[in-house]
Formats: sequence, C-alpha cells, structure tokens
Amino acid sequence: MIERNPCRIDNAGRRPKQQSKPDRVVRSVTHDTIRELVDLVQPRDKAFILLLAYCCIRSGEACALRRADLELGIGQDGIPFGWLTVERGVSSYDGQRHEGDTKTGELGERLVPIPPHIVADLIHHLETWAAPGRQGLLFPSTNPAMQFRTTQQINGHSAVYREDGTVRKKGYGWYHARQVIGMPTLHLHWLRHWASTVWDEAGTPEGLRRAIMGHVQRGMTGLYTHPDTTKAVPYAIRVSELAGWQRPTLAVSSSTTAPPTVMAKLLATLDPGALAAALAHMTSEELGELIPLLPADKIAAVLASRLGESR
Repeated sequence: MIERNPCRIDNAGRRPKQQSKPDRVVRSVTHDTIRELVDLVQPRDKAFILLLAYCCIRSGEACALRRADLELGIGQDGIPFGWLTVERGVSSYDGQRHEGDTKTGELGERLVPIPPHIVADLIHHLETWAAPGRQGLLFPSTNPAMQFRTTQQINGHSAVYREDGTVRKKGYGWYHARQVIGMPTLHLHWLRHWASTVWDEAGTPEGLRRAIMGHVQRGMTGLYTHPDTTKAVPYAIRVSELAGWQRPTLAVSSSTTAPPTVMAKLLATLDPGALAAALAHMTSEELGELIPLLPADKIAAVLASRLGESR
C-alpha cells in the first residue's frame, strides 16, 4: 500500500494572484492624470515621468540619457521644439546597474521628437536636477554608490496606515503618487503603453510610431522600411494639443505656458538671424519682458547682423 500520493504538486490548490491588465488601467489614464502624477512624484523625477508618458521611451533608456542627448529650442513660428537621441539603456544584473544598448539595439539610435508642451519642464529640469557637463546624466542617482538612477529610487513606497486610518509611514515617489490618485496598480512601464496610445490618437502612422518607440517594423517589408522620425513633428504638436496646449499666435507670445525666463532661454538657442526674426514679431510689452533676460552677446549678435544688412 502506498503511504502518500506521489502525484502531489506544490501549491496546486493556491489561487493565482490576479494581475492588473495594462489595457484596462491605461484606458482610464488621461492627460490630467499624468499632470496629477507629475505633481505628486519627487521633483527630480517630474521630467522622467513626462518623457515616459509623451516620448514613448523605456525607463532604462531614460536612466541612460545625458544632456548631450537633448536638444531644445524655439522655432521662428514660436513653437518650442525638442529632440531626444536614444541610443543607450541601463539594466540591472549582478547587483549592479550597467549601461549598454537599448532593448532593440540592433536598430541603432533613434531620434524622438518632443511634444512642445513639455519643453519648459525639461528646461527647468536641466537647470535644477541634471548632472553638469555635456555628458552629465539627466537623471543621476541619489545613491552615491551608484551612477545611474534606479526605478526603485523613482518608485519610492506607498503610505502605510494604522488600523484607525492615520498615517504610520508617509509615502513618496511613484508608488505614493499612484496611490493618491486611486490607481495603485499603475506600473511605471505602462506609461509607455499610454504614450503609444496618445501618439496613435494624434494620427501617427503605425510605422512611424514603431520607429519612435524603438520597435522592429512588421514583416518582411518592415525589414526594408526605415521611417524618418523627423517627419513626426506634426504629430508631436498634435499630442501637445490633445494635452490642452495651444499654439502661440505670434512668434513668441505671452499666451504660451512658458514663463519669460524659460522663453528667454529658448530664444537664446537660436542663431542671430532666427532670433532677430522672432523678436521682430513681438509686441513692445513682450520685448520689455524678454530683452533684459537675453544674454548680452546674443543681443550684440542680433544688432551686428542688422547693421550688416543695412550697409
């Protein structure tokens, strides 16, 4: 007689843990939700959340970004612009953070257009939180023993409550933010899902959207297709419009969301000819606000170019 059943399976009677499906959660996220989350995370991580939510990048790619990978400015039409060069990623193994290729590194680097409504936030981040120098990390680690920021540092933890409902331990970071807005299962990576959905709503063709996300093109035809992401600028603008952003009516208008100090920094990225053209469309009130904030060498270069044209 057999004393015990040899066909026993450990934990066979345990009910599997229910996992939240990204589609159900992501569909309930709105642009207002993103702004709430941005306002609730740690200040140094606000730009991180915006890049995941509006530029379709992976968290490991964001951790590897450097100042040299970010180009910001303002066009003569008054629309802020930005380009993100994504060619590296950071992953964790052997207890360390390692920098290498992106998940689809065989595709090479990709150029991602930045929706104009987040340009001012990125400029503020560069001034406040990014490491110095062209090769300074956009999101340096807060742990002196580690070079790269980790998702654990960004996630933080949710608040812990006593039985009577009072807070025993305050929360912070992404976990705290999602708890406060009532979406405790919203994963950080799911912002990439949401970003792809928003770019789709903006009318971005699938092939171009896959290129922005760093995905391999579909099928055999896809192997011979190499979309030019610089053609995605109109869709980036549309993404911002879906977020509630409005195009400026003048070359540089006070109706934009960027304060004068930020707008002055955007203007300072222009060459003398483009800067002169932008200033020519401004009102006297706008000039009075912005001219004192522009670098003296920029003003001198504009005057020199104008004098040269008049001779």
